[in-house]
Amino acid sequence: MNDLVSNTDEGIKIMESRFKRKKVLILLDDVDLNDQLKALVGKHDWFEMGSRIIITTRIRSVLDEAGVKCKYELKEIAEDKSLILFSRHAFMRDSPPCEFESLSHAVVSTTGGLPLALEVIGSFLCGRNPAFWQDALMKLKEVPHTKVQEKLRISYDALNYEEKQIFLDIACFFIGYISDSVSSMWDACCHAPNSNKRAIIPLWS
Repeated sequence: MNDLVSNTDEGIKIMESRFKRKKVLILLDDVDLNDQLKALVGKHDWFEMGSRIIITTRIRSVLDEAGVKCKYELKEIAEDKSLILFSRHAFMRDSPPCEFESLSHAVVSTTGGLPLALEVIGSFLCGRNPAFWQDALMKLKEVPHTKVQEKLRISYDALNYEEKQIFLDIACFFIGYISDSVSSMWDACCHAPNSNKRAIIPLWS
């Protein structure tokens, strides 16, 4: 679709006319506002039966407001699958060579099963010698790779002030704690952590 539109209402009319009575597959990535969904996919009766709309978002309330019935929360990758993904980027194969096996396991354990980190760090270490890996591993235990930080920063910047305070509390003091055991502290500070459904748990621990 190459049409240029001057405003949202005009764009909605064009989208509706193009999709009406058609079976479609639509992927909407990184949606932050329910208004974005209304503008892009409108009402369910725009589409033919059997159509599929896939939405990715960091904010659960977007899906709730849109009436999405089937939801899936992305979990961290299991260690064995993490090693495969990492190895494909670091060695262009599904497993590390013998001389890099222990180093690879150590690097993978620092990522917490985060696919982005596995891909970025694997590519960064590709073709490097074991001494370079050792130095990189020491740094990764202290702070994530720069490119990973940039991506994670997007989620942090999307939080409001109170959510950022909760995020920083968790990152600095409560990694590994059960959420129920510390949520009373935020309740006492009137932060009400359970009232907002944004994901505020640090992704790197």
